[in-house]
Amino acid sequence: IADLHISKLATKSETGQSYNTKKAIKRALQGVAGILEKSSGYHIDKIFFIIGNDVLHIDSINNTTTKGTRQDVDGMWYQAFTTARKLYVKILENLSQIADVHVIHCPSNHDYMENLF
Repeated sequence: IADLHISKLATKSETGQSYNTKKAIKRALQGVAGILEKSSGYHIDKIFFIIGNDVLHIDSINNTTTKGTRQDVDGMWYQAFTTARKLYVKILENLSQIADVHVIHCPSNHDYMENLF
């Protein structure tokens, strides 16, 4: 899952599209389900699950990226963190029913510090 940006806030009137944490979670779950559906005809003995990749939209209590760029958000930093953690746990529980899962962390510019859970 790349560029999920949990806690990002975008309104249709400003950006042409709306986006928020609820939409991010829905996209992540649908994306994983879609990949699993496409791979259902194959024998899978190991799954590599890459975490990070801007899963979070901010990296500080000041609603900024790792380098300090201010961001519009739809919640508090700790809510985004716990939401991402719960999402990862749910996905990993599902994937582990299929095969062994190897998790790899890929730090990114929006969530380098907070994604080290």
